[in-house]
Amino acid sequence: MWHGSWCEAEQELLDARDHLMVNRPSWLAEALVRLGDLRRRQGRRAEAEALFEQAAEHPLAQLGLAELGLDRDDAVTARDLLERMLRRIPPENRMSRAGPLELLIRAEIALGEHSSAAARLEELRAVAAAVPTQPLRAAVRYSEGLLAAAAGDHDQACDCFEDAADLFRSSRALDRTRSCRHPR
Repeated sequence: MWHGSWCEAEQELLDARDHLMVNRPSWLAEALVRLGDLRRRQGRRAEAEALFEQAAEHPLAQLGLAELGLDRDDAVTARDLLERMLRRIPPENRMSRAGPLELLIRAEIALGEHSSAAARLEELRAVAAAVPTQPLRAAVRYSEGLLAAAAGDHDQACDCFEDAADLFRSSRALDRTRSCRHPR
């Protein structure tokens, strides 16, 4: 999925789901959550939600449900899920907090809670400083762009978004969103 090869990702996830169902049922939730994320990205929201609910005990299922909330313009639900999720992740577990923080920034901006989003951005910056990967740095620049746009500073937002795109591109992340033939 990271490289935009959704057809291949879908097949691998379906194979993993089928294999885990038989051979390692305790690991099945991981495949369901990953498949749910792919379905969400494909715009197959009802299927994604059903998969996330099947794997409700998996932490990434809550993240997926929050992303669905944002996709559906339900920032309140997304914020509530993400705040609850972050309460359960210790601050020293930085990498586990990065994804929920990035989404929470988006939710808070959508709700007009810019000062809270700025505080979350500071924590995301600290994570990126501690673990300086290009995708994390890109997430920070993207979030900075969202805050700049919300404040009406469109030139700054454009610079941030361009930097984020460059960082994602240099980390070989592609979002080609090539569709696969599938029944709806």
